[in-house]
Amino acid sequence: MKTTLLLLGLLLSPAAFGETVDAATCGACHEDVASAFARGPHGAAMTRRSPAVFSSSCVACHGDGKAHVDDPKKENISRIPAPGACLSCHAASGTTPLTTPAHARGQVGCLSCHASGHDAPKADPLLGARPHDLCGSCHESQKSAAKLPYAHRDGSRPFDCTNCHSVHGKTRVGRLTLLGNGGPCLDCHAEKAGPWVFPHAPREVNGCVACHQPHGSTNPRLLTRRAIQPLCLECHSNLPSTHDQTKGRYRNCISCHRAVHGSNHEPKLFEE
Repeated sequence: MKTTLLLLGLLLSPAAFGETVDAATCGACHEDVASAFARGPHGAAMTRRSPAVFSSSCVACHGDGKAHVDDPKKENISRIPAPGACLSCHAASGTTPLTTPAHARGQVGCLSCHASGHDAPKADPLLGARPHDLCGSCHESQKSAAKLPYAHRDGSRPFDCTNCHSVHGKTRVGRLTLLGNGGPCLDCHAEKAGPWVFPHAPREVNGCVACHQPHGSTNPRLLTRRAIQPLCLECHSNLPSTHDQTKGRYRNCISCHRAVHGSNHEPKLFEE
């Protein structure tokens, strides 16, 4: 069967006629691969655009296959498409290359996370696994944090990393903007957004992560400390003499300073 397909491929060889290789020519030898591509999301999308687009799908990703058709070997074809091949189509939809520093240093490419056009994706958009598991294969500590008693979960299922993070560059919800004034946290916690006449200074400097663990914590409200007192004392160490820390009434700061995210009336963030 393979010999027959090879002979058929050679007979159909566009190189013999000086023509461009098309999907039908590739499918003469790579029948299973071509069939899987045609049934998959990539193939279906190209077919919807036009038959001509689908016909050129193989060379769009793997390069001009004339030399490969004449002499089928791995060295004269691009077996694994470079990121530029993906962006030749996806850049038009706003997708940008992976420019976050860690991804660039780790040489993470499109196919590091996405299924190829020939494989059935495990999750959208064409991912090799659910975002939580896929990102967690590198970011193990963050994945583990989602199992702590207090975490961002939908029932028992951790939130997908892509709910808060964009992996394709330094966008508003990119990695570093979590340290900004609220970042993507405010997409869900809009009541904490303000603007306040008297904002709580730490959030203005380090954002929500000044007090909260974003991925998971052993502490209620995802706080970085088990109790309120030591958390507040990290910044407010110069307490007035009236705040005797041996007395319980002064150890629960938010019993008085309830407007902890900001106030429109009280510079000392008393209850409004």
